Formats: sequence, structure tokens, C-alpha cells
Amino acid sequence: MKTYRLYTYDVWGNANDGYEVNNVYCESQTYNIDPNWNDKQLINELKKLGLIKKGLHQKIEVGGNDLTITFDYKGRPEFELRLENN
Repeated sequence: MKTYRLYTYDVWGNANDGYEVNNVYCESQTYNIDPNWNDKQLINELKKLGLIKKGLHQKIEVGGNDLTITFDYKGRPEFELRLENN
């Protein structure tokens, strides 16, 4: 397991004109993520932990790299998880 910290976004824009992240906020919550989880497993675990609403389904896009996991909903940037120094 690896520990990731939650960062939330202040997002400007709309679906027609596009979205832009105006600001990023570091939150106090951390989450333990298994690096072997696929996107579906990760989303299901984050739903169990209450970070992602349980009613949301296939519109969540997971991206990022080895240090950051990003989450978009219907093309709108929502939040990211950044790897903490372990």
C-alpha cells in the first residue's frame, strides 16, 4: 500500500467552453492505495471510503502518473491524490 494525500480543485469553466483548474488545495485526508489496483478497483475502494459518491458510475476518468492520480467526472477535473513521501 502507498499513502496518497487528497488535493481538491477550484475549477472554472463549463462543458461547452472547457474547464480550467484555477487553484489546488491540499487537504488533510490521506488514503492508502494498492498500486496493483486497476481503475475500477480504485474507484470502488474510494467509494467505500466516501471520497467518491456511490451513485457515480462510468463517467469517472482516472489519469495521472506514478506520483499523482487524477480524477475527472464528465470531463470536469474533480480532485487528485498525490503520493506522500513514505
